[in-house]
Amino acid sequence: MFCLDRPLGEECLLLTVDADRIEQVIGTHGKQLQRMLKLRIEEQFTAQPYLIRSYLAGATSQNGYQPSHPYTITCLDNPFSIDSTGLKVKLFLVCGGADSPRPITLRRGWDDFWRALEWSSVVMGIKPLQQSP
Repeated sequence: MFCLDRPLGEECLLLTVDADRIEQVIGTHGKQLQRMLKLRIEEQFTAQPYLIRSYLAGATSQNGYQPSHPYTITCLDNPFSIDSTGLKVKLFLVCGGADSPRPITLRRGWDDFWRALEWSSVVMGIKPLQQSP
């Protein structure tokens, strides 16, 4: 959504990220993703607009990161994924554009919803599209 409709994509991000990653917009009643996080996402999605599709099953550099249907994401965990408080979990997202799964840390909010706390590896670059011969 972020690539197709920036304002809607930003609203979606605000719903899915931890409150510690959101800041008040000075002079308004609005909120936004922290400036540096937003800039990093904009930079990566501009360079590789297909980046986020690489996390959907079946999407690879060879097929232009076109996922299979129905859309699925594979998340892996390990014996150390959940912290001792039970309020944070570190999962590993399988990525068709990377050689190994990428970590994302989620934190449970006051409302019992899990939101992204740390995801820097998820927005790292991926293998470029392969050109057809």
